Amino acid sequence: MVLGTRYGISGTSGYSGYSGGGGPTAGQVKVDAVDTTLGWLNGKLLAGTGITLVPSGVGDETLTISLYVYPAVTGPSGGSTNEKGSTVTDVTLNWSYNKTMVSASLTDVGAISPLLLTYAFHGLSLNTNKTYTVTASDGTNSASGSATVAFLNRRYYGINVNTSLTNAQVLALSKEFCSGKANSHLYDCTGGTYIWICYPASFGTATFWVGGLEVTFTLTIQDVTNDSGYLESFNCYRSTDLQHGSDITVVVV
Repeated sequence: MVLGTRYGISGTSGYSGYSGGGGPTAGQVKVDAVDTTLGWLNGKLLAGTGITLVPSGVGDETLTISLYVYPAVTGPSGGSTNEKGSTVTDVTLNWSYNKTMVSASLTDVGAISPLLLTYAFHGLSLNTNKTYTVTASDGTNSASGSATVAFLNRRYYGINVNTSLTNAQVLALSKEFCSGKANSHLYDCTGGTYIWICYPASFGTATFWVGGLEVTFTLTIQDVTNDSGYLESFNCYRSTDLQHGSDITVVVV
């Protein structure tokens, strides 16, 4: 289907010409009678979902409505975040397409039926990051989606009255997966205690901010073995002085 020419179009009444003198500028249009600005037709019309406007002709004077829907993959689900040192043996992936596909493939499997929307891997021994990608084609174009089984270490943070921590005391702090040193947490130091923040030393040294002011933390570098038996060097920071506030927010950058 072709829409109009340089002399203007109307989505409801067909032709809509220009008002006033001077005539149209070559390659530019008004969309309808109330449009006050000349412009390229391709930049003035919006297509609905599943419809593509394809410009053609000199100066994009003609737009063709294309009902072709590009393929898309939703998912797959089944990715996960795991502690370094652990092993993942089973991965179940689920995905969907926005249209009928004629071919598809999956990482470590190769070609699969385009009707297949789930796949379970068993007997794996994953202990490093692994990404699974589903690729599908409608015969004209292709699309893909990915899921990653990731392995990260944790950040440990919290309070303790000791000026140094054992491995067990580090693991007893609050913990979260992390891929960098930046973080922000609220600490309750009622009664007087130190604030501790420990993360993998490979992330580099940090600066600390409390109430908009940079503060100094004391750094100790020590090896930490996590709950999964993975050993890594950690930067273990302690507030230089005992803290007494009940709602101290520490921002680490």
